[in-house]
Amino acid sequence: MFAHYGRMLFLLGLWTSITAFLAVIPALFALIDDDYHTFQVFLSTSLFAGFFALTFVISFWGYERRRTMGALILLPVLGFLFLAVVGGLPQFLLAENSHWSLILFEGMSSITTTGVSATADPSAGLYAVVLWRALLSWLGAFGSVILALTIASHVNAGGLRLHRSPVHVSDAGSGHARLSATAMRLMPFYIGLTSVIFLSFWIVGAGFRDSIILALSVISTAGITSDIGSAIIPSGMVQAVALGAMIIASLNLDYHYAYFKGQKSVYFQDGETRLFFIMAFAAFMVVLFVRWITLQDPGGMLAFLWDGLFLSLSALTTTGWVPENIATVPVSLSLLIVLVGLTCVGGSVSSTTGGLKILRLIILIRHGARELARLAHPHGVARLRFASVQVGERDLQAVWLLVAGFLLFLVVGTLLLAIQGLGFQTSFLLALTSLTTSGPLMYLMDIDFTGYNGLLPQDYTVLSILMLVGRLEVSIFLALLTKAIWRS
Repeated sequence: MFAHYGRMLFLLGLWTSITAFLAVIPALFALIDDDYHTFQVFLSTSLFAGFFALTFVISFWGYERRRTMGALILLPVLGFLFLAVVGGLPQFLLAENSHWSLILFEGMSSITTTGVSATADPSAGLYAVVLWRALLSWLGAFGSVILALTIASHVNAGGLRLHRSPVHVSDAGSGHARLSATAMRLMPFYIGLTSVIFLSFWIVGAGFRDSIILALSVISTAGITSDIGSAIIPSGMVQAVALGAMIIASLNLDYHYAYFKGQKSVYFQDGETRLFFIMAFAAFMVVLFVRWITLQDPGGMLAFLWDGLFLSLSALTTTGWVPENIATVPVSLSLLIVLVGLTCVGGSVSSTTGGLKILRLIILIRHGARELARLAHPHGVARLRFASVQVGERDLQAVWLLVAGFLLFLVVGTLLLAIQGLGFQTSFLLALTSLTTSGPLMYLMDIDFTGYNGLLPQDYTVLSILMLVGRLEVSIFLALLTKAIWRS
């Protein structure tokens, strides 16, 4: 067994060691604030994670890099589960009368960039705790990008084979080696990009500590703010920086890297970036129209236009931040439908956003156009291409499998939550925001929603599974159910 999975367990140890290191940062902030109890909690979490990480690294250091498809598919699932358990420990230890399901939910919400919390305890609002959630989201977002560029594209999950990444790691081979090489290539750039966004927030007056939280959560599209249980962003230049950062986070991270390295035309090598901006403009116009016909105008044309633009991009990028001017305005049914559609789409395939992603939408649109052309010309030859690459039938099947799996998990998740006693609308929106990792939007979509702290332990388990599925792609989980994966 270890001959096949030793390398996977070694990488799990490395990932856990990163989490152990990150836990030291909120511990230091708690120490600065003279909060010794919180300091001890985070220090204990760091030592706990470090012990298991060191055990895994030492135990599986010398194992041959033998790649199997089962281990390759299982790695991201176990990796996010491990990090979620470690990530949920501080909130679990700080909260009073907490259930074991809180560990999984809190950690999964952060590591999958969903960005919500179930704890009602005052300690949940401590800066060290919020910083820990933002750090986990930042790490989980980067991990999801690397997994999309390596494992998911290797197995063609949702047609990701069609994405031609400009990050060249041809000398790294494939599988685990390519994953490590890609991560090492992009991590310095990811840190630098986060630092630039942090400085931008700080310059416009967000405050040093708030700028850290905002920068970490916007680059990961987690939508976390210093105010626990709130997704409201104050008006002014802070919103302007947040808007620009959301656009950056919604585009392909590997394209940003290539542009930084001198490939100036990389954004237009396919139609994904172009369609994103077209959809952003269309979403902006639709949101404006819907708010206008429902008389949802807070006053002032400029404020009306800006809030519509910010809200549409926040939903499309699955960040979930809400402008303070419309935070308490009830959402009409028509606007709710628009927001649901935007969160389902999401951003680019190698971005930190959730949803189905723009590439899949392009394939579905072009597939529909090709079928219409076949109706008009039954004997004609209509080819389907994406970025100068012919889209094969297996690619189409992979995209349709992802869409069908997404709808399946959405329906099953809604039913499971409704069975526990939640209303249908609340159940549907909880399942949707979890599956698209756009948790903070829940507070806007359902104005009567009292918060995640009032749910049952069974609800937390269902939502945790949906968050994991939404972050790692539905196809990955469906692949685990096939016998062929484990025979290879």
